[in-house]
Amino acid sequence: MSNLRWDCAKKGCYVLQLPDWSPLNDCWPRRIRPTDVDGMVEIGGHFLFFENKRNGVLEYGQRLAFEALARRGDHVLLIYGPVPENRHTELWSPDGKSTLSPGLPALRSWCAEWGYWADHEHDAYRTGT
Repeated sequence: MSNLRWDCAKKGCYVLQLPDWSPLNDCWPRRIRPTDVDGMVEIGGHFLFFENKRNGVLEYGQRLAFEALARRGDHVLLIYGPVPENRHTELWSPDGKSTLSPGLPALRSWCAEWGYWADHEHDAYRTGT
């Protein structure tokens, strides 16, 4: 039996039993608060972050954080709409932002390409080739 409680009447469905970060509220400037990431994959020191926005709204602070991750060399996939029938997917990478074709086939294809790239980049670094 799950102890998670859902409230879909407010801001879409979300878990009410998230960590209480309020004891840390005065630790950062400008009312900055912790954010969550829906998924992450690491291969050989390369990171791919996933964020799903069913309602299509990316909060300002989260946008800044994801843009900073991309500038640092990481990749972020923003998936708008339900997975796997996403309506729109944005890729944020060190090369800039781009749009992927909607749907699971395009998402799977890009993720497989990224996995291959990250794995081979790691191998090349490790072996010096």
